[in-house]
Amino acid sequence: MRVRHGSGDAGTGQNTILAQIAAHELGVHLADVEVLSMDSEKTPFELGAWSSRGTHMTGSSVGQAAREFAERLRALAAEKLGVAAAEVTLAGGQAVGGDEAVDLGDLVTLSGESLLSHETSYVLEGTEPLSPDKDTANLSPSYAFAAHGVTVEVDRRTGAVRVTDYVAAHDVGTAINPIAVEGQIIGGTAMGIGAALGEELIREGGRIVNDTYLHYALPRNADLPSIRAVIVNGNDKNGPYGAKSVGEMSIIPPGAAIANAVSDAIGVRIRELPITPDKG
Repeated sequence: MRVRHGSGDAGTGQNTILAQIAAHELGVHLADVEVLSMDSEKTPFELGAWSSRGTHMTGSSVGQAAREFAERLRALAAEKLGVAAAEVTLAGGQAVGGDEAVDLGDLVTLSGESLLSHETSYVLEGTEPLSPDKDTANLSPSYAFAAHGVTVEVDRRTGAVRVTDYVAAHDVGTAINPIAVEGQIIGGTAMGIGAALGEELIREGGRIVNDTYLHYALPRNADLPSIRAVIVNGNDKNGPYGAKSVGEMSIIPPGAAIANAVSDAIGVRIRELPITPDKG
């Protein structure tokens, strides 16, 4: 079974989540679902996964397509098994009705087609676009929230800041894939710590002088604390299966959280990132 979508998985685990959704709705094993994306010839057009919209937009459309496709499969199976479509369930790669079952692959032959396919799209509803006569707009059907706590040490002699402990709690609605959500929280937080404490493009005479990872202060493993991710599960009625976004949210709080911790430690409020010893 194949899912084709036009968005892209930029390391967020989106393809795995889409496979989970399709497998759940169609009653097949996760390993039996193949996901194809970003193929201009074989996948439909999609705006992409920017603005942490991958799970919400593409997840909603895949879920909708899978549910509609499941109805077609139940109808075909009902004809084969001699029962009402409402009595057919999809499980384990089979359509089951009464005491009999038929493999989903056999339903393709029954349909008279060489390949059964179904395509749909998801239209974002309930939002308000920006307009010249308004100062605000509701650009998303759901919003994610997070609270980050951090402990730092500041060297009195050098002014160097070291993060010693970090906790990141995220309201993500329902976590469809908790492992992937934790990975997004930890990865985004690590990037946020880098932006807060060292990452900066330095220019001299109009040219960037630290244009390699050798000189750009990207945090390495030894520079990072143990980051504890806390998933605050909920149920957002606007998201697929109650899910909300998580991808970009985790990179936003670290700068403010670390700046607050530094201010508490040394009594100096630094308002510009990165927080380097010369600014203290």
